[in-house]
Amino acid sequence: TAFYWRHKILNILKSAHHYGINPEKLSGNISADTICFQEGAYNSTINFKPDYYFQQKLIVAVAVRDCQDTMLIVPLSRHSFDKIQFKKKIISRLDEKALIITNGWNRFLRAVSERYNNKTNKRWKSRSRVIDDKINHIGHKVSAWFCDFYGIATKYLENYLSYFILFNLDYCFKSMDMSYSLVKCFGFIKTSSIKKTELVL
Repeated sequence: TAFYWRHKILNILKSAHHYGINPEKLSGNISADTICFQEGAYNSTINFKPDYYFQQKLIVAVAVRDCQDTMLIVPLSRHSFDKIQFKKKIISRLDEKALIITNGWNRFLRAVSERYNNKTNKRWKSRSRVIDDKINHIGHKVSAWFCDFYGIATKYLENYLSYFILFNLDYCFKSMDMSYSLVKCFGFIKTSSIKKTELVL
């Protein structure tokens, strides 16, 4: 069905490192910003058109982009910023000389980033650095991009974020060539495994 084929392709995109999606390593100046997704309290669905009359839960994610035009968006935790998950899922991917640049709006992200930068280069504050436009306030861009979606199941959130990243990079690609190369390298997920997908936080 269309549902299964859509998720077979979205699952492959999560591994499209060659095209700058979800890279295993990040280098240079790393721009980072947080995104808060609203999840229905009872149906585990991400709602991009929040209904404030019903209780919502928050899922906090971080978006990062490096100097090589590679990008990563990772859900970290529920309710609030989790610095342990940030270190595990983001900092572990950075090279030794990388610096994290934020817009300062999220004080937890700013504090963790400054602590990391101080270890990497004690003189990092001597030169001003500007956050990448594609990352700055990315929460608004994600909401606008997904505004036509009625909602998506929380367990498929990472798959859809990979799809968003594909269209948010500068990389120019031919859809048929890309589809062929991804299927050749990674293959399709089994239909029986799609419904067993879980969002790990």
